[in-house]
Amino acid sequence: DEHLFLRGSLGFFDGDYGRNGDLDGSQISGGVGFHTPLQRGLDFVTSADIIYDDRDYDPGNNDDEIGFEVRGGVRHATTDKLELSGGLAYQDLYDDDLGVYGQGLFKVSQAVDLGARVIVGGDRDTYGVFGRYNF
Repeated sequence: DEHLFLRGSLGFFDGDYGRNGDLDGSQISGGVGFHTPLQRGLDFVTSADIIYDDRDYDPGNNDDEIGFEVRGGVRHATTDKLELSGGLAYQDLYDDDLGVYGQGLFKVSQAVDLGARVIVGGDRDTYGVFGRYNF
């Protein structure tokens, strides 16, 4: 179906975790999404992902969890090369969290897109860059 798409992600993180020291780890996820036009250049987009997260805390503590995330929002084809989107994101991983997300996507070629995403919620603030391969 032209309105369904598959999602997959692999991420690595390394940083400070307040007074607890370092936080290092990795995350892998996979899921499905759906989009449908609302008007010319504007789509409703929703997705659901299963997430596996593995975290290593300093000094030597380890924690892993399987959870999920669902998102819903709008996507706008701002120009031929730029796509902006935003909406709500609910994640249940270690703890549940409702937040808002925004992202921009730049079309490098017909097959490759580069983007940046921000998610701000009650328990998480994430900032990242990503790539997308269109097949």
